[in-house]
Amino acid sequence: MTDTMTKNPTMLMICLGLVPGQKKPLSKWFQVSEEEFKKGTIGPAAMLTDRERLYDAKTARLADAGQVFRVEYKAAEPTTIFPRTMTFLGLWPDVTQRVLWAAEAREVRMAMDAQKQQRTTDDALVAQLKPVREAYRRAVGANKARLLASIVAIITG
Repeated sequence: MTDTMTKNPTMLMICLGLVPGQKKPLSKWFQVSEEEFKKGTIGPAAMLTDRERLYDAKTARLADAGQVFRVEYKAAEPTTIFPRTMTFLGLWPDVTQRVLWAAEAREVRMAMDAQKQQRTTDDALVAQLKPVREAYRRAVGANKARLLASIVAIITG
């Protein structure tokens, strides 16, 4: 039995790290040529092209900033890649750029972790204040004002 499936075209992609997403970070990738990879340089004009891509958190787990991969993509839609076909080719030759990308990715990860921690803290505070909120809902008229005044006095006193 012969294999009649056609192989998808491939391209080289360098992981540039992470950028903030709605809930999870997105991985930022840039398509590079063989020549750019060998030289370790991306010209400023190239950065203005449409070779930059953002992919979901699953793809973000596959690579670190500065790693270069060969990956298959859908010929009809070059932005659609097949992550399971990723083959590691090496690290980006320019160490300075790699360190910069890694630092930016760490910064994004730390900021998103801090936001998540804040949400967790806020949720815990809301849970602790639930009895007070219920008492406020049950209070009528001037009793609501007295309850709020006593809470403010406790917080500020």
